[in-house]
Amino acid sequence: MFFAHFIFPLYIFKVTRLLRVYRESYRELITLLCYHSLFDFETNYLIPLTTRQKNIRIVGMNYHLSQKEKLALTNSKKNSQLQFALRVAITLLIWLLFANVPLKTFFEDSSQIQLILISIPFAILLNQVAAPNKNTLVTVICDSLVGLLSIHLFLRPAGYLNTALLLIDFIFANILLLTPLVNEPHGRWIIFGIINGSGMAFLFNISYHHYFSLISLMYITTLIFSNIFFSYHGFMTKQNLSSLLIILILIVMLCLTLQLSFLRMILLTTILGFYLFFESQVNPKNFNKRANVSAGCYFLFSLLVCL
Repeated sequence: MFFAHFIFPLYIFKVTRLLRVYRESYRELITLLCYHSLFDFETNYLIPLTTRQKNIRIVGMNYHLSQKEKLALTNSKKNSQLQFALRVAITLLIWLLFANVPLKTFFEDSSQIQLILISIPFAILLNQVAAPNKNTLVTVICDSLVGLLSIHLFLRPAGYLNTALLLIDFIFANILLLTPLVNEPHGRWIIFGIINGSGMAFLFNISYHHYFSLISLMYITTLIFSNIFFSYHGFMTKQNLSSLLIILILIVMLCLTLQLSFLRMILLTTILGFYLFFESQVNPKNFNKRANVSAGCYFLFSLLVCL
């Protein structure tokens, strides 16, 4: 009788409570899985979940965020967009540096200003190629702007010849963005390195000098190999850095042909070595961190080579 009236109900109560705890743990697991399925890993922003789903409530497979969490996600998205804009600006500055043209001419010469206007949407387009998430609307807008702003270039004397490299870059950028023709990561990586600014740097150079010198060719060649080296983050997730080490050696050899000072050679080799070390240590899925470090190192490298 004692067991029937006291022990057995207590046992049932404990079992029910234990099942309730397991049910809550199961719900928290489902919450975590649903949350991470929609979480943007590129921003590397993790919002901690509450213990009893006070701020996140599961209804089927849908979830609701609190106002604080929505604000945090909005700020994270804005930070990601700001970082993308800074990388676009750095890309444009690198092209200007490797054009082998005095920087003041970009603000005085009308033809150079027109080329800069073309370069802005083109830089956005190429940064989208290296990004894991492509925005089709941005791609269409940038394509339209580059096409409209480039029409006058073909109407100039020898316009087709001078803009041929830019046209090739533009076509291959859209192939990488809009078609599955090149799926192999190494192929995409090499193509991106070749098309990232080589046509624009050539146009900047030819518009100013009206001829193409051997030293300008060496600068553009260095630009191409540097593009390949510093765009590793956009295409490679496995940390097989042997190819990156080979490209580093080639870049150093190219810089030697530019007759840079010994101090500059030491500094730029240090930057290249630091980036190689960074890529060997960083989490391959952390795109924004890899892209930001790459852009900063590439900009410092460009200043040492070109100024």
